[in-house]
Amino acid sequence: MTIIKLPSKAKERIYKQFPPVGGNEIPQIYEIKVIEYERKIIEKYDVIFWHRLLKTIYGEPIELECELHVKDQSSKSPSTVHLRKLEENSKWEISNISEETVLKIQSGEIKPFLPINWKYFIRLSDNGIIEIGTKDQHTVLYFAHVLKGQIKEEDRKQAEKLISLLLDEAKKAGNQLFNPLKEFEKFDGLKFYQLFNVYRANYVSAEFMLSEALTEEKRLRDEFLKYDARINDLSDEEKRKHIDQVGLACGMYFLSAITYLFMSLEGFINIIFHSFLKKNLRDSNLNIERRFDIEQKLKLMTSLCDGFIEDSINSTDDIFAKFLKLKKYRNIIFHSKVEDSLKSLGFVEDGFLYNCDVSKYKEEFFPTQKIMLSANDVIEVKNIVDNIIGMVLDSMTDETRLLTDKYILKSTHIPFFILNNGSLSMGKSTK
Repeated sequence: MTIIKLPSKAKERIYKQFPPVGGNEIPQIYEIKVIEYERKIIEKYDVIFWHRLLKTIYGEPIELECELHVKDQSSKSPSTVHLRKLEENSKWEISNISEETVLKIQSGEIKPFLPINWKYFIRLSDNGIIEIGTKDQHTVLYFAHVLKGQIKEEDRKQAEKLISLLLDEAKKAGNQLFNPLKEFEKFDGLKFYQLFNVYRANYVSAEFMLSEALTEEKRLRDEFLKYDARINDLSDEEKRKHIDQVGLACGMYFLSAITYLFMSLEGFINIIFHSFLKKNLRDSNLNIERRFDIEQKLKLMTSLCDGFIEDSINSTDDIFAKFLKLKKYRNIIFHSKVEDSLKSLGFVEDGFLYNCDVSKYKEEFFPTQKIMLSANDVIEVKNIVDNIIGMVLDSMTDETRLLTDKYILKSTHIPFFILNNGSLSMGKSTK
């Protein structure tokens, strides 16, 4: 096997101490024992980082696991084959493949190989072998002993030394070997990225929270009424502490559900803006996505985004008015201003002190004291959010609505492609 040129003496030392094992020397069938040594530190680095680091030391992987995809049978789980690199003429040996499969590949019935995992095999000083590979669609890296009976103590120590040396190199290489944000920005040509669907995550969380609230809020209120604050129970320090503590917690499930619903709406509008904002408005100097708040985005969406019917969202509509009230309520809750926390006013009348609850004299969209919230309040907020989303969907063209329904309303992750001309495409690489 030809020794590759190494970028540093440290990497050369690793190669000499722990050389690669040729494909001809590895048994076709064997068992492994995964090594747990420094696993948490290993996992701090992305798998692509390890791919690059090992490639700089040992060249290309010696074994690939590939999927075979049968045309027009996408519902079936694909089978896999293993390609192992042999020393002579850099040939690849294919294992666990039948003659029937070979014929199907030749006829085109089975699509070409799609690599999903890779492996390196490294020699220890006492002829033990370490397998370094990936699993779960190259998302997890592992180190393992190739078993030939019991693992010798010397092999265990040597394996830990190899891992330590590689971790030292990893620490030195750091962001120079892999810096995803910088690389993605500088990369020319077609780019792909995914967004976590914060709209759907928060909407589902709100539904779960409301479901929990129906039982948990009753439990809290029962605990709150366990003692009577109007009589001597209030003079008992422990009982008073119990009333205060539980009273402060009452309504937290209802308010959490409302908060998740508003976050889901904000996430929906932000994702829509990111997905369909016109290309000429994506200039970083304009920075529209960050500079505009949720109200501005909702008002201007049909004008600034592709795939919408112009002026189809009317800011004078009843739905929009409810959105503004919901936004105001959200700001009251999130910002916790003193003036919004006013609970009561005290008045002395003929020597009697009266505390008047000011909420009775203020127009409130929803109670600002969470103990006063109910399941109906959460349901009303949910209806408002659903109506606003429905209003946005009604303002879309058919194609935009189909994309929104498939990826934003129903997917956990939303795929995007940045095309060669700089435009953004949701869910597909070509228009």
